[in-house]
Amino acid sequence: MATNPPPSNLPIAKDSESTPQLPSPASLPARPAGGPVRPTGGPVSQPPKPTAPVVVPAPTIPKPPLIAAPSPSTTIPPIKSSPTAPPLVPPRPVQPNPAATSNISAKSSIRTMESDIKSIGQGAPAKGVEVTIPSSPPLPSTGQPSDRLPPKPLPPSASISIAGAEKRSVLPNIRPLSPQQVKDKPVPTSAIAVPPKKTAVFNRWTLIAIVVLVVVAGGGYWFYFLREDITPVVTSSPTPTSTPDFLKPLKLIFASSDSVVVPDLASLDDMEPLNLVLSQVVLGESSKNLFLTPENETGEPVTFSSFVSRFLVNQNQSLLDNVTDKRFGLVISRQQEKFDDLGKPITDAEPETRTALIVEITDAVVARIAMSEWEQTLSDDLAELFQITEASEQDIFENNKYRDVDIRFMNFPYPDRSIDYALVSSANNNTYLVIASSREQVYSIVDTLLGF
Repeated sequence: MATNPPPSNLPIAKDSESTPQLPSPASLPARPAGGPVRPTGGPVSQPPKPTAPVVVPAPTIPKPPLIAAPSPSTTIPPIKSSPTAPPLVPPRPVQPNPAATSNISAKSSIRTMESDIKSIGQGAPAKGVEVTIPSSPPLPSTGQPSDRLPPKPLPPSASISIAGAEKRSVLPNIRPLSPQQVKDKPVPTSAIAVPPKKTAVFNRWTLIAIVVLVVVAGGGYWFYFLREDITPVVTSSPTPTSTPDFLKPLKLIFASSDSVVVPDLASLDDMEPLNLVLSQVVLGESSKNLFLTPENETGEPVTFSSFVSRFLVNQNQSLLDNVTDKRFGLVISRQQEKFDDLGKPITDAEPETRTALIVEITDAVVARIAMSEWEQTLSDDLAELFQITEASEQDIFENNKYRDVDIRFMNFPYPDRSIDYALVSSANNNTYLVIASSREQVYSIVDTLLGF
């Protein structure tokens, strides 16, 4: 609300100065009804002018009421809420209502001398600025929330009586939880719900299961509906029996080995079929000796005793008792040493073959004694097998030595056609009796048995 400022020629009275009292209208002289009273013989008197300055009080604007804010140092104790009671809401400070402050109206006016005189003439006191202060609502209580809560009853303290005196016990000592108890304490689950992971309906294992079911169903349908009723024919075949190879040690010693069929027609009376079979054996160019397994026409091996009984005139029973009968074989050797009628070596002679007997013995001493006894008829017994056609110039068997092996021999008449026998301990720790038909053949067989 706009107000007119006081004139600049008027002094402004201080607030401490009091306003001078004007004379009341009763003390003034009464004025006649006809007009102003004039003294006789003098001028008309005017009312005295106030000499005191006119005080115009400044309009005062009421301030809004102050609201006491809670002290920041005041500590509100924590209130433990029970599961059933609703949580307490602390009171909010009351904000001043702007509408209330806007209702405050102030009426002000400028106080002048003219207005004061006019007021005095009307019998009313001088008026200054009027201020109307509205009534404000009661202030809220600034008490702490804890002051409005009912006091919480304390648990009764235990009392301990010692010698008639009662003492109050202190609060129990609260132990901290051990790491194991903290570990065992269940962890609160999160309030956020994680949706389960969606899995594909047709994953790899599902496809595999479907394929397996289709294959099984198709196989069952074929087996029960489409398959022809065929009865398999069961043929029984003889179970082959594995026979041990007794000649395996000798086959391992000789680089070349083969089998030869001994004809049933061949015998001591007719050696031609056997000699024909032996003459057809072919030696390799790099082979010096070829080991032959004698077999009959049914494929069974021929033993030493059965061979001697068929192709020798006499048989020494003492020797047969000291041999391994099944470990017997024939050896075909290449013969390059050749002599003429005068006993001179032939240098360009064509190679021939010679036949020898080899058998494993069990006792070398007994076998040597048995061979010494057999020397009396040995030349006649082996004449057909070794194809001896000329007479010997020796009366008895003589001694020879080759690679520390004792050899007994008889030439017919030269070493290219002879009977040489020896007992040789081979590299596999077995002892073999070797009966050869030439000196070159017995030397080569000794070299083979000794590993040379």
